[in-house]
Amino acid sequence: MRTELSSSAHRPPSASESSTLAYPVSPYGEVSEDGQAAWAREEQQIMMRQQDETMDSISGTLNVLAQQASLMGQEIEEHNEYVLLLYPPSND
Repeated sequence: MRTELSSSAHRPPSASESSTLAYPVSPYGEVSEDGQAAWAREEQQIMMRQQDETMDSISGTLNVLAQQASLMGQEIEEHNEYVLLLYPPSND
């Protein structure tokens, strides 16, 4: 029993075990520098994708607001014209 435990403690992870890990592990159970760097890069890429999606959403919102502001400006101009028709300026 003891020999089974000691031999399995220093064996590399099997394919099914290593596929469930977040980043590569050396045969001695240590996280390799390359594994940590790859994991950090992947995490950074995920964060950048999320930031891009957020920026796209903000951009879309700002475009809608700009269109609404333009329409409001046009409507205000029309109302000003109606007010001037109803209440022309006096020439006192």
